[in-house]
Amino acid sequence: MTKTTVKLQIPFESLLDAIANLPLEGKHQLWQLLNDEINQSEGNFLPEDSYDWGPKDSQKASH
Repeated sequence: MTKTTVKLQIPFESLLDAIANLPLEGKHQLWQLLNDEINQSEGNFLPEDSYDWGPKDSQKASH
């Protein structure tokens, strides 16, 4: 199956208007996507649970 790519130029203001009109769930999905992309670009991509639980081996020993 071939993948088709389309490049569009959308004015930033139009993009902001479209985002403002998204339902709440759409805004959450967009936020998560943008957050992941920003973290990857910054080179510090973190898993969803970013709390530092310490070394995994120490957790096994304490339980």
